[in-house]
Amino acid sequence: MNTKNVIIASLATLLMIASGAGYYAVNERNKKINDLEKQIAALNEKEKRNAVDREVSRQLEKIAFDQEQISDARRIEAEQQYLRAQQMTQQAQMERIKAEKAEQEAHIAAANAIQERNNAERQRLIAEEKQREAEYSKSVVDTLSFVGLGRSLASLSVTQYLAGEKETATLLAGASYYFTETYNGDFFDQSVFQALLLASGGSQIRRPGVGSITAAEYTPDGNLLNVSSYGEIFKCEQEQTKKVFGDKNYSFRDLKIIGDTAFALSFTGDLFMLRNNNAPVIIPLEGIDRSFCLSRLENGRLLIAAENTLSVFDIQKSQIIKTITCDNKISCVSRGKAFDEAGQMFTIDGNLNLQKINKPQLKGIVTAYTESPHGSFAAYGTKDGMIYFESKDGLWAELAGHLSQISDLQISGRGLFSSSFDKTVKLWIANEGKGIPITVYTATSWVTCLATKTDGTRIVTGNANGELVVNPISVEEMKNALKLSLKRDLTKDEWDKYIGKTIPYTSIMDKL
Repeated sequence: MNTKNVIIASLATLLMIASGAGYYAVNERNKKINDLEKQIAALNEKEKRNAVDREVSRQLEKIAFDQEQISDARRIEAEQQYLRAQQMTQQAQMERIKAEKAEQEAHIAAANAIQERNNAERQRLIAEEKQREAEYSKSVVDTLSFVGLGRSLASLSVTQYLAGEKETATLLAGASYYFTETYNGDFFDQSVFQALLLASGGSQIRRPGVGSITAAEYTPDGNLLNVSSYGEIFKCEQEQTKKVFGDKNYSFRDLKIIGDTAFALSFTGDLFMLRNNNAPVIIPLEGIDRSFCLSRLENGRLLIAAENTLSVFDIQKSQIIKTITCDNKISCVSRGKAFDEAGQMFTIDGNLNLQKINKPQLKGIVTAYTESPHGSFAAYGTKDGMIYFESKDGLWAELAGHLSQISDLQISGRGLFSSSFDKTVKLWIANEGKGIPITVYTATSWVTCLATKTDGTRIVTGNANGELVVNPISVEEMKNALKLSLKRDLTKDEWDKYIGKTIPYTSIMDKL
C-alpha cells in the first residue's frame, strides 16, 4: 500500500476523527445549547410563571385589598345595620309594649263594652219585664172590668126579666155570656148563671099527678121516672108524662133504678118492681112498715130503711134476707151508709154488717148524703139546713145557705146540688170549696127530691105541691137555648146605654 494511500487513509482517519471530534464537539455544543435553551426556556417559563404569580399575587393582593375594603364597608354597613336593627328592635319593643298596652286597653274596653252591653241587656229585660207587668196589670184590670161588666149585665138581665121585659133580658144575657166567656169569667156566678137560666127559657114546670113528688130518677135511656106520696108512678119521655101506676092506698117515698129495673118503696111496707114497660110487681115486705128510704148495696142488693129497722133485699131472690132493729130512728140511708136521729153514722155491707164511724166535725141529724163516684169528696145534709163538705184528704167545710132541712143532695160534674124544705134548690161549686151557693130554683113549697141527668145537662126537682120542675144546668145548653131565642142584636143606642160608648160595638148574635 502506498504512502499516499496511507496518508490519505490517515488523513481520512484524521478527518474522520476530526469529523468525529468536530461532530462530537458540535454535538456537545448543540447539547449545551439545547440545555441552555432549555434552561433559558425553563427560566423564561419560570420567569413567566413568577411574573404570572406576581401578577396573580398582585391581583390577589388587589382583590384582597378590595375585599378588605368591601369587608370594611360591609362591616361598617353591618354595624350600621346592627345599630339600625337595635334601633328597630328597641322601636319594635316599644311598639310591642304599646301594642300590649293597647291590647290590654282593648281587652279592658271590650270587657267594659261587654259589661255595658250586659247592663244594657239587663236594663232592656227589666224594661220589657216592667212593660209586660204593666201590660199584664192593664190586662188584669181590663179583664176584671169586663168580667165585672158581664156580671152587671147579668144582674140587669134578671131585673129586666122579672119586670117582664124578656126581649131586653135575653139581649143582656147574651151580652153577659159574651163578656164572661171572652174574659174567662165564672159562669157559675149567681147573677150570670141566673140570667142564662132565665133567658134560656127558665124552669119547665109539670104537674103530673095529685100527690107530692117524693123521688125521681133518670133511666139509662134518658127518660125520667118519679113517684108521689099519693101512690102514683110517672114516666116522662121528652115533653110527655105518662102515669104508669096509681093507687092512693100507697104512699111512695123513694125510688132507685138498677140496670133495667126500677124499685119504688111505699111507706106502707111494699116494694114495687118495674121492668121495661111491664106492669109493676108488688112485693109486700113482711114485718116492715113506715119504710121510707132505699140505698144500693153491693152484690145486687138493696138496703131498705124503715122507722127503726134496716133490711137487706136480694134482687135476684126478690125477698128480704135479713132485718135488724136499730136503737134509734133512722134518718137517712144512702150509698152504703146509714144515719140515725142520735147523730150516729154507720157503714153497711151487703150482709147488713154495720160499722160505726166517728165524725166529730159532723154536727146534727143527717137527712141527706151523697159522694162523688170515685169517693174524692162527700156531702152531708142535716135537719137544721147545714151541709158539711168532706174531701178525700180530710178537708172539712161547712156550707151555710139553706134555712131548713136538707131533703136531697146530688153531685153532677163540678157541682153539688142541694134541695131543702126552705123551697130552694142551690148549686155549690164543690170542687172549688165555694161557700156561696147559686140559687138554681125557688119552688112554691118544700123541695123534696133531686135527680140529675146522666149527661149533666139538666136537673129535676120535685116538691110538696106535686110539681116536677126541670132546670137546665149546662152552660152550653143554656147558651144554645139563648141563641135560639135571640131575634135581633142590641142596637147601637142600647149598646151605648147598657155597655158603654168606650167599648167598640159588636154583634152578640155572631159571638154566641
